[in-house]
Amino acid sequence: MLSFLVGLFLLFAATVPTAADADNSVTAQPAKIVDQYNGGFKDDYPQEFVLVQSYLPTVQSEVATQLGLQFGQGFRHPVTVRFDYGAPSVNENPFFYEVSKGSGQEFSQNVVANVEAYARRKSDQSSITTGLRGGLRYAMTQVMLNDFIGGDPDLALPVWVQEGLAVYASGSGENFVKSVASRTAKSKTMDLTGDLNSPGPYLTAQEWARYYLAIKYIATTGTLQTFVRDMTNGKSPADAVRDSLSQEWPVFETNVRKFSADNYATYAMNDDDSQTRKIRY
Repeated sequence: MLSFLVGLFLLFAATVPTAADADNSVTAQPAKIVDQYNGGFKDDYPQEFVLVQSYLPTVQSEVATQLGLQFGQGFRHPVTVRFDYGAPSVNENPFFYEVSKGSGQEFSQNVVANVEAYARRKSDQSSITTGLRGGLRYAMTQVMLNDFIGGDPDLALPVWVQEGLAVYASGSGENFVKSVASRTAKSKTMDLTGDLNSPGPYLTAQEWARYYLAIKYIATTGTLQTFVRDMTNGKSPADAVRDSLSQEWPVFETNVRKFSADNYATYAMNDDDSQTRKIRY
């Protein structure tokens, strides 16, 4: 009887699908880097190509480990890294951006490296190393998360989850928090918090900071890898929060706002200083 129950359990477990193995007809494959460029700053392109090529395997491994993503041997859908001149005006970082097309078996993604951004910052090697690597971590987080859903809008992650995880993995989250809070009085930091599920038409530094802090709260208070696993396997944010933090959604929202306000206060102006600045301006 015991062996029968064990066998039944194993059969059931083997037949439960997850987002990670939803499309078994696609063979995992590494990202393809295209060594071709026709834009400006042609002399800088070979240098950036070598850096991106060397960063890519490490960045993929780091992001997968940090977020608990089952990356395995590569992507289930084609990913191409190519180089171009320029980037969208509204972009989290100037170095890289992600472009996706199609859905299902036709789904594919491009990670576009902006040679112009590299060329204009190459004199500051510290900035290049941090910015280029951080920008690639942001873009590859987006790509990895998108790879799970395969362009299916019904499986798309909420903006705050997608962007929050990408900014968290990039390492640029505290920069957004500091930028937003440094113009605010400590007594007003709660005003910087808001609804996670009401993004504007274009993301701003305040929204990137807000989404990052929500993810930071999950990582600090609960288990981020469990949250990510639940989200990429199709669970709702409320269920994922309950599973990873043992909190109901209204409690989570309240706690995130307080946590965020406290983090903003680290960089905010003292109330007396804010009043002085108002008088001066």
